Amino acid sequence: MTTKVDGLFVAVNYNTTLQALALARQFDSLSGVTGKVLLILVDNSVGDNAGALARTLAEAGSKAVCVASGNNLGYFGGARFGLEYARSSGIVFDWLIVSNVDLRFDPDSAVAGFAALDTNVIGVVAPNIISTATGRALNPFMRARPSMLRMHFYKWVFRSYPTMWVYEWLAGIRGRLYAAIVGQLGHLSANLQAAASLSIVKPIYAGHGSMLAISRQFFERGGDLDHASFLFGEEIFVAETARRLGLAVVWHPGIAVEHAEHASIGKLPSRHLYRFLRDATAHSANTYF
Repeated sequence: MTTKVDGLFVAVNYNTTLQALALARQFDSLSGVTGKVLLILVDNSVGDNAGALARTLAEAGSKAVCVASGNNLGYFGGARFGLEYARSSGIVFDWLIVSNVDLRFDPDSAVAGFAALDTNVIGVVAPNIISTATGRALNPFMRARPSMLRMHFYKWVFRSYPTMWVYEWLAGIRGRLYAAIVGQLGHLSANLQAAASLSIVKPIYAGHGSMLAISRQFFERGGDLDHASFLFGEEIFVAETARRLGLAVVWHPGIAVEHAEHASIGKLPSRHLYRFLRDATAHSANTYF
């Protein structure tokens, strides 16, 4: 039996049960969109948190589908697990939306925005994502394709923990300065409302990985979610795949999303994150540039 949905959301959870439940409730509150939107929560949680999400969703009476990976598969590894589950269950879609769980948005409005786009031309959509930590807009993540020099510079910066730490520290200062200038959360709602008034999509190179909408055509032309890195680099992987397939990547400023950054990866030790970032950066630079 085949089930057709306009938007299939696959969100990857790692030891963040409360954020995943909050996301599920956004879908449970929808009315009149049955059959158009479906949420699959892939639970990568391990140890004492294994199974906690499924129990919490059941206790809350949520309609979200929860599938346990049985291991921490990483971000796109978990997303691929969810996509394989959907396919084995006979679920077909116009748009696959891969995301973190620490997001707030209107699923119905988001899918309506995606559905208005031509999937034969557009392969990837990056919504207007605002960080609740800084008030900063996270998209466009990359407006233009980076140069080989830039990507290999990143590879060398992230090759050692001290240079990575200094780079991230400087980036953090920049983020805090920006937050102070814009008034941080005081301007968040205004930013989202202003963005919602914009409806023209704009071509970009890559969207922020916290939410990426990927069209049916992306997969029909041979694209996949087989990203080699455990964490990080998803933006480059998706952008380069779309580029190879002849599909556009666009930023849609009218689809508003709030993102509580680092809710999941904050659960991992910094040395683990460093290794993931080092490996992903080297992979991206060496593979695509």
